[in-house]
Amino acid sequence: MNKHTEGGHAARRDRFVQEGQHDTYKLPGKLKEPTVCKTCGALFHKGRWTWGTKPTGADEIVCPACLRIEDNNPKGFVTLKGAYKDQHRDQVMGLIHNAEAQEKKEYPLARIMTIENRAEGLVVLTTDTHLPRRIGEALKHGGLQQSIEVDLRWIECERVESEGTDLLAGVDAILVPGGFGKRGVEGKIKAIRYAREHRIPYLGICLGMQLAVIEYARNVVGLLGANSTEFDPDTPHPVVALITEWQNRDGSIEKRSENSNMGGTMRLGAYVAELEPGSKVAEAYGRTVVSERHRHRYEFNPRYRSQFEASDLWLSGTSPDHRLVEFIELRRHPFWVATQAHPEFKSRPTKPAPLFRDFIGAALQRAEEEPDDGPPPRPFDLD
Repeated sequence: MNKHTEGGHAARRDRFVQEGQHDTYKLPGKLKEPTVCKTCGALFHKGRWTWGTKPTGADEIVCPACLRIEDNNPKGFVTLKGAYKDQHRDQVMGLIHNAEAQEKKEYPLARIMTIENRAEGLVVLTTDTHLPRRIGEALKHGGLQQSIEVDLRWIECERVESEGTDLLAGVDAILVPGGFGKRGVEGKIKAIRYAREHRIPYLGICLGMQLAVIEYARNVVGLLGANSTEFDPDTPHPVVALITEWQNRDGSIEKRSENSNMGGTMRLGAYVAELEPGSKVAEAYGRTVVSERHRHRYEFNPRYRSQFEASDLWLSGTSPDHRLVEFIELRRHPFWVATQAHPEFKSRPTKPAPLFRDFIGAALQRAEEEPDDGPPPRPFDLD
């Protein structure tokens, strides 16, 4: 017999700590603005926690994340099992801390509390859940739809930079998720090129799309030195650049720059996209108008649109005003697709995100058409 919560929904059976309906770490009432955490320096401003300089006269409290750390009361945990974590401990720890850095930069309340060696494995205790879990769940949801179990390999992209793409041998598909910062970027670009040239299914999410644009610009379009201004402000070809112009709700246009508040230069929430008929993305969604959630600061630079449109890369989904490129794909490739959005945010076991579902389907087809000597080794199991 299934156990249910009071609301009538099936209880979750994942390994993350589940909080009750009453969160004792949620600060009572509405915080005064600005308020700063006297322990970590996080700033509560414009309704959200962020990082910034402490304003004069700001109230001081201890933020929920610091309270959890003081009380040693994690909100979630993840357990890593298997021999790989012991054989490649430095790489695994680097992956863990890199994931924390990415989350913590944008979500100050998302932190690692401790990392412990226990009988059941390497246990990471956190103050919050984070993006890698959502990515992993979205992949597994696609596998459920295809009636297969997805075997995930997490590859440290700095190793691809130093050791080459032989690390990718035997994979049936490659995904580059969202993130930020220069660490491992060139390794990710090498992996994207490897997928393109070896006709391996590829899915890029947010940063994964931006790097796909950079890879294609350098190696196919011929824009030597193409890059994102996030990684190289002096690049001769800024094919990916900071969002600098915004339309406010009242229709007014606001100019922003690198010096603007980080939250103020971020595109957040759901945006509508129009898909090109006959494209893989339109086929995946089953319609030509979709809405997906976003969380990014850098986008495809429309100055280079004509040069990409003259190539085999299809700008297969854009905003209704055609200013924001939302989806790209290669016309003559089994599955090489990327999106600026985060479709994993809406993925569910019974209704997987369409792109993840078709990505897994393409991987399955490749595995059936090009069988190897067995599945690639699983780096470690995540509980």
